[in-house]
Amino acid sequence: MAEAAKNCLPPVLPKYAKDLTEAPALPPSEVVFDSVICDWLTISHPLREAHPVVNDGQILRIKADGTTEWITECWKTLKCASSDTSLRIKCDGEKVMMTGNIGRFGQLDNLNGHTVAECIELWRQLLATYYPNITDFFGPDFKMVNRITGEVQLSGTRITRCDLAGNFFTDNFASLTQMLMTRKLGQRPPKPGKFGPMWGYDSKRANWLKAKVYDKACELEGRRIPATGATTARFEVQLGSEILKRKGLHIADGWTKEIDMENVTFLEYSNQVFRDQATAESWLDIPPRIRQYAVLWRDGTPLQNQCKTKSHFYTIRKRLLEYGIDASQPCNVMTLVRRIEVVKVMPLPARRAA
Repeated sequence: MAEAAKNCLPPVLPKYAKDLTEAPALPPSEVVFDSVICDWLTISHPLREAHPVVNDGQILRIKADGTTEWITECWKTLKCASSDTSLRIKCDGEKVMMTGNIGRFGQLDNLNGHTVAECIELWRQLLATYYPNITDFFGPDFKMVNRITGEVQLSGTRITRCDLAGNFFTDNFASLTQMLMTRKLGQRPPKPGKFGPMWGYDSKRANWLKAKVYDKACELEGRRIPATGATTARFEVQLGSEILKRKGLHIADGWTKEIDMENVTFLEYSNQVFRDQATAESWLDIPPRIRQYAVLWRDGTPLQNQCKTKSHFYTIRKRLLEYGIDASQPCNVMTLVRRIEVVKVMPLPARRAA
């Protein structure tokens, strides 16, 4: 498995080496992920008619008086003989629930994948193969019919978790991760992870937003320590149920628009992590009225105490963010030194041929 995965890594193959080394060095702020894939999907689809229950048993809690307090149905695991990937599914008779990386099912690795709409179609095909008795599963239009009124609705297939990922090549993963450890995603500061920085994984709000940058080549090869030099890396964003609802993407129909919603949604978060950061040279471009707040921030003065109101502070913070300065967190003097080395970051294709 590790050997097969190793053969799928573009940067370490000789045919890719020339293109990557001769490519222009892009600063992280100019990285555009034009090939975003769905790396995990958890969906629930209400059925038009009652169907047999699908599960792997039940867990019951029985009170002292003998009555049942609650019942939890266990997931049924679907395994593929050609890989170590597994999917989980269960059906309570009224709705069918599925979770897993359907794009990797039957594949050697998940370096490449599919769009959200393509993953939902793969789930439809898998249900038709493994559970042919479920005859009214979702179709290409992701619509359902209300079993009581007969009205056609667009809110049939619900998404409660969606992981979006984009691959990129970097010639210095150690320097890149050291720089990204100073970036915040919204209000979330990064934490060091096993293969790179992580955002939101230590939060109790698991159904909101998580993200991470990690050495994908290291993961596929089964190594324990990420590379320090050139490697294939990945930026991954996990969208929970609450953030999907706020964006109107908790309904599968929201991913079938003409606009590539994977790229639009992913860009919102990748811009925050891979944006350019203030250096000694870039401060000369800051207008004097805003630069005085940058100097106070550099000297360790909390800007909240220098602004008359909260709205004034948020205005100053927004202006400083345009120049790579996040006034909501303490100054890291290492980000203000003159830029000596440019870390090369190149987006890589990630979508698998349908």
